[in-house]
Amino acid sequence: MNLMKSLLGKRIYVMISGTSQPLEGVLIEIGQDIIVVKNLENYFHLQIAHIKLVRDNVEALPEPHDNLPLTLSLSSASSGAPLSLQSILENAKGSFTEIYVSGVHSLHGYILNILSDYLVFFSPVFGTVLVHLKHLKYLHPYPTEITPYALKQEALQTNQPNVSTEPTFLQQLQKIEGNFIMLDLADQSHKAGLLKTVQAPMIELVSSNNENIFSMIEHIQMVTTLKN
Repeated sequence: MNLMKSLLGKRIYVMISGTSQPLEGVLIEIGQDIIVVKNLENYFHLQIAHIKLVRDNVEALPEPHDNLPLTLSLSSASSGAPLSLQSILENAKGSFTEIYVSGVHSLHGYILNILSDYLVFFSPVFGTVLVHLKHLKYLHPYPTEITPYALKQEALQTNQPNVSTEPTFLQQLQKIEGNFIMLDLADQSHKAGLLKTVQAPMIELVSSNNENIFSMIEHIQMVTTLKN
């Protein structure tokens, strides 16, 4: 990513796929497959594969937070390892984190497990969500003293499920065959139903009106397992 090194330390606009508004902030780090943008006191870790456009925000005035030390950046806590999505995710485990995949919802909660091509995320609102890593746009870890929804850490830790996982997203989908699931937080009515069959490269859902719906696994962004 040598092309963007000239923007390090400058205020930039970043347009991310799936969003309607650009993210603005200071470009503070460039890694193998991720960049870090500081917006006020917040650190956004953006997956490079989803960046549509980056440009110098020459009109922006300096903010009082621009010169703060990188105390909130997960990358600054890494032990000399190259900055990458994998290292950022590992450092975020156990921290209250916002992740954005698509649609109108970003998820707030905790990374429970990181597998080869997906992660298991616990949201106090949506429950356990399987997130296909190729669709993860960014994550934003909160300072360690912040907990969601004015809950105590002890209550959150007690409610977090112990999820049995398989190494790959496909294998995990096969594991939950026969369960009711919701795809992509059900932004469309055909994305919720009984997971009848998983056979790469597709899954088969049965809707409430007994319609059989087939979806390509490659395009599934998130999966939430519902109670039977």
